[in-house]
Amino acid sequence: MKSLLPDEDINLSVVLHRSNDVSFEVRPVPILRENELDFYHILKGPTGRQAGYTTPFVLGNQASGVVVGIGVGVEENFKEGDRVVIEPGVSCHNCKFCYQGRYNLCTRFTFIGTGNRPGALCRYIAHPMHNCYKIPQHIGLDDGAMCTGIASAIHACKRASLDKNSKVAIIGTGFMGIAIVLTCKMMGIKNIFVIEGSEYRLNLSRNFGAEFVLKLKPHGDPLYFKQIIKEIMGQGPDVTFETVNSSDSFHIASTITRRGGQIVAVNPKPGAIAAKLDEVASREIDIRGVYNVGQSFQEALQYLKGGLINVKDLNPIVLPLEHALEAFTSGRVNQGGNVITLIECYNEHANKK
Repeated sequence: MKSLLPDEDINLSVVLHRSNDVSFEVRPVPILRENELDFYHILKGPTGRQAGYTTPFVLGNQASGVVVGIGVGVEENFKEGDRVVIEPGVSCHNCKFCYQGRYNLCTRFTFIGTGNRPGALCRYIAHPMHNCYKIPQHIGLDDGAMCTGIASAIHACKRASLDKNSKVAIIGTGFMGIAIVLTCKMMGIKNIFVIEGSEYRLNLSRNFGAEFVLKLKPHGDPLYFKQIIKEIMGQGPDVTFETVNSSDSFHIASTITRRGGQIVAVNPKPGAIAAKLDEVASREIDIRGVYNVGQSFQEALQYLKGGLINVKDLNPIVLPLEHALEAFTSGRVNQGGNVITLIECYNEHANKK
């Protein structure tokens, strides 16, 4: 088959130099190593988790795309033109955590778009074959780009002790919070309470299955939320998912969660968060961390394929790569009128022959 790569060796990329300093750079198309794929793609971004790195790097860590080049050892599994979704975390498969199946805790774990591995916010990206999965035609590349977020939500729910009778609170309904709502609904959980500052996202949470919603105000009194939730649910949540990653939201989580309940801290950003440990200790609340997708990536893909989790009504902002910097400044993003922005590095429909 003729290579789908263009003749020119140009790879338009969005690079983070330091916090809030993002610009375009032209970089070479990646040189493929053994067992790697190269592809055009569409990705979800930006994530906002940009702190803690000092060396300039290409952003973007959730993507799907079309294969345009294959390295040695890939021929039996992939071909040019295949539509794939990528699992962004790469593990060594040779440490004790990998042997336990906890690949996200690998001692040599790398993750694209976080400083230790080039990201996907560029025209072309190379990625290991074992972290790429084919997607059928009925799954759009835009839906595929959300697979990592869905997998993180599934992993977060697995980290909690949930059953269909659980009472759940979710603080913050950006994409991760909405993905947790969708996962809880898939599990048959009915008692879902969302606390969120954006009216748009509160309404979206209702539409996706949250039974109760409550407006989050800056520096709101946690005892107010505790009282309202107890009046509605009869008790505090069994599990509270904290997705905002702020001291205020964690204070709310530790206040509203019932005695002996759980707080699940989902993919926290770098940096310190103040916590009232007296609330946690005196009521024996367990805090469980969630990092990345655990073993849930292929499970998330199966749910998307089978329609068990439907992300088609999220109404994302879609920008071409050439306008990617607008994703960092868009008023709709900053004012809460959106939960996801997709950067179209490859237009699947425009490029069909």
